[in-house]
Amino acid sequence: MVLTQVFATALLTGSLLACPWSHEAPVHATTSSVGAPQTKSTETIQGITAAKDVQAVIEEARRALGVQRVRSLFVKGTVTVGDGRPDTLERFLLLPDSFKELDGGITFTLSRDDYWQVPEPDQETKAKARKATWSKFMEQCLVWLLRAPRGFPLKATWADDASSGRQAILFEGPDGFRRVVAFDAASHRPVEYASTGVITQAGTTVGRSARRAMIDEYGELDGIRLPRRITLRVEGMHGDTVYAFGEMRVNAGVTPADFTRR
Repeated sequence: MVLTQVFATALLTGSLLACPWSHEAPVHATTSSVGAPQTKSTETIQGITAAKDVQAVIEEARRALGVQRVRSLFVKGTVTVGDGRPDTLERFLLLPDSFKELDGGITFTLSRDDYWQVPEPDQETKAKARKATWSKFMEQCLVWLLRAPRGFPLKATWADDASSGRQAILFEGPDGFRRVVAFDAASHRPVEYASTGVITQAGTTVGRSARRAMIDEYGELDGIRLPRRITLRVEGMHGDTVYAFGEMRVNAGVTPADFTRR
């Protein structure tokens, strides 16, 4: 799946999307008796640092999804770009710091501080792919499990949301990682997430494009709710990219051996 992989690699560098609910809200503050503004105290839970009111929304979402006890995750499905044929996609995740993706005949593996892919690319391509793979790992940990991988802490603050019935939070992390996640106020589940990314041709950046992903459907496995269908819409591209996951395993079938060099 050459087109999908190249485009995903270009996009997943991740900075903030310009959309009605993507702008960071004013900083919340408290006021002392003499009127001096004081920053709200923050707390860190599962690698995400935020003020208590922001943490409350994130924790409510964790409970709604039932993801607090997830230690490992395997998903298998298809990715379809526009009117093209579906290609197989597999992802292995072992908390707190291991991730592997099989996409288009290429295997991308992160294991703690180590990274490799098969077949082995040139060094420039490998460096870009490593950053993109880390971004995917961080995004999956965030959107699916509402936590951060070890060594890649996230900061969460309120973001504006022009849509009724939603709460939006901006998550920022290392290497320019930025995602705005919108939570449904009734179900407390994430329903959309957004960023922008660079578009490259022959290794050269030729522009930036808004990236918006809608979680169309959730599946349930042993009381844990995970995205089953995600539609990715990218500004300037004809047609959507649809991720459909038909097989999921939680806390089973993923071991450290899956992240060992062969």
